[in-house]
This record gives sequence, C-alpha cells and structure tokens, in this order.
Amino acid sequence: MESIGDRLAKANWRPSGFDYLRIGLATLIVLQHAEAISIRQDPNLWETPLNGFLFALLPMFFALSGFLVTGSLLRSQTIAKFLGLRIIRIFPALVVEVILSAFLIGPFVTTLSLHDYFTSPIFFKYFLNMIGDVQLFLPETFKGNFIPYVNLQLWTIPFELYCYISIAIFALLGVKKWPIAAPILTVLSITSYMLFHGIRHDWELGLTGGFGAPGIFLVFSFLAGVCFYIYKDKIPWSPALFVASCVLVIIFGEFRDYKYAFWNYLYPFFICYVTVFLGSSNKKRIKLIETADYSYGMYLYHFVILQTLYYFLPITHHYFTMVFAGVPLVVIFAALSWHLIERPALGFRGKLDLWETRLLNIINARKAPKSTASS
Repeated sequence: MESIGDRLAKANWRPSGFDYLRIGLATLIVLQHAEAISIRQDPNLWETPLNGFLFALLPMFFALSGFLVTGSLLRSQTIAKFLGLRIIRIFPALVVEVILSAFLIGPFVTTLSLHDYFTSPIFFKYFLNMIGDVQLFLPETFKGNFIPYVNLQLWTIPFELYCYISIAIFALLGVKKWPIAAPILTVLSITSYMLFHGIRHDWELGLTGGFGAPGIFLVFSFLAGVCFYIYKDKIPWSPALFVASCVLVIIFGEFRDYKYAFWNYLYPFFICYVTVFLGSSNKKRIKLIETADYSYGMYLYHFVILQTLYYFLPITHHYFTMVFAGVPLVVIFAALSWHLIERPALGFRGKLDLWETRLLNIINARKAPKSTASS
C-alpha cells in the first residue's frame, strides 16, 4: 500500500496540499472570528452543528506545523540552526504586527488622551507579545466593540513556542538516532497529562468551559505531526483511513464535553491523519499559492483589522458586510507582510547555513585533539 512518504516523494517532497491547507485554514479562522466580532445575537456558530468542525481548525494548524517543522529539524545539522529558522519565520512579522497595533491602531480607537494612552502601563506591557507573553489589551481600546481584545489570536503564540521547545528536547534526547523516541515521548506526555488532569479533577476529562481547543491539545496535535513525519514511510495513504478519521474527528469533537471523554486524548492522532492526508495531495498550484504564503500574515493581522472595521464602520456589524470588507483587507495586509517582512526575513537562511557550518567546524576542531590523543 502507498505510504504518506511515497506521496511526498511523488510530489518532490513539496506537495501543494499543504499550501492549500495553510491558506484554507487561515481563511476559515478569519471567517470564524469575523462572525464572533460582528454578530451579537445567539446562537453563534459554536452552538450549531458546525462546532466540531470549528474545534478542529487550530489542531489541524498545529498538526500541519508539527509535520512540516520535523522535516526542517531532520534537515538541520544542529538544533541552533533549526531554532534560528523558527525565529526568522515567526518573530519579524509578529514584532511588526505588535508595533503597528500599538502605535497605528491603538491611538485612534482609545477613549484616553494620547498622553494617558502612551504612558499607561498597559501600553508598555503590550510589547511583551513580542516574546510570547500574551497581552490582549491596549489602554481603553475598542470600548464600543462587542469584544474588547486587540489581538485575540495571539493566545496561541506561547503554545507554539512550547511546541518548538518540545521538539528541540526530542532532538536532544536523540530522536534522529532513535526515531521510536518520538511516539514514546508523545504518548508519555499525553498519558501523563491525562492522568494528572484526571486525578486533580475527579476524572473530569471533558473539554468544557470554552469553545476552542485548549492550548495543551494544540501541543499534542503538533507532537502527533512530529510522529507522523518520522514514520511517514510506515503510515499508509488510505482514503478509507481518511474517511474513518474524519468520522472519528466529528464524533470526538461533538462529544468532547462528556465527563469521561478519554477519547479527547486520542483526538490529536486522528486530526493529524486528516491533516497529513489532505496536505500530501498534489493538485496544480494556482500562481498565488506557488509564489507566496499569506497564511501566517492572515492569521497574525486579521483580528485587529476586523476589530477596527467594526469600531469605525457600523455597516460591518453585520456578518456578510464584515466578510466583504474585512477579508480583502486582511489579504492585502498579509501580502504586504509576506513581501516586505516575512520573505526578506527568510533570506537570512543563507547566513544560518554559514553559521551552522562555522559551528560544526568549531565542534569538530575541539573533538580532533581528543581523537588524536586517544589514538
């Protein structure tokens, strides 16, 4: 039977499915938040049969990231280079987004005077977003909006950092040499958390108290992606398994709040199979997908853009007008982010290669005398 690895090899290790999946997931998250910002009446989408589908979006994003990032780890000869690649991909656009929100948007949507706004401790704390310490508010901003947050989507940033720390630990523990370490460590992590959570909460394993997936489940989805990449040559690419996984994802998502819902801890593996199956398809790329990746920019900038539209344009208080006005604006900002910030930052990959070579030379030079002495 054809494996996931076989599908990747046929596509020269760069199937278009992952590109379409990234932009598709980012668009769906924008549409979801447009609904949350613009519609006040109940029920919202989370209280409809679509709630299981919405629940899957972020876990799919993290599973996709885990799968692709593992390839980057295995291609890197040092952990330093791998972490450097993650830094230049994430932080430049994040830093710019935080600065623009604080200096360009905040002063126009605050009820404070400019002096009070720029001297508020909340203003200075907002810049902690740059290092993953999430701050959702700027001083007295968006007071007329249904949701007062500036950048609600940033709540996932710390968990993304946890994912990179986790995979770096996997590498330090020898996952390249002993691939079996990845599923062992992943299962141990998930089982340990389930037991710890169950003992503390009288085996209340249901996911209640919120609409989206808890941050720890995003990390588990990422780790599932790590395992799937490492064992891509062993995992079959099967439409039947894909359909079965979709069914289980829907069922698990629908009954995730049941008290003894142990299946929540199996969810990351099934959502990962759905993600990787779709991502490993290789349909013809449209030009936009072939030359750019706007998904991160869309995810990063969309919330503050939609919030600003709601604040200034009453017409966007209706969902469809919010989508009509907001989505094109989000895409424009994402395009600017890609062409002016993200792609230029990725140009530093050459320097990372050079630094890695120098680091390896230093390491090898230090090992050489020991080898000579021992001989």
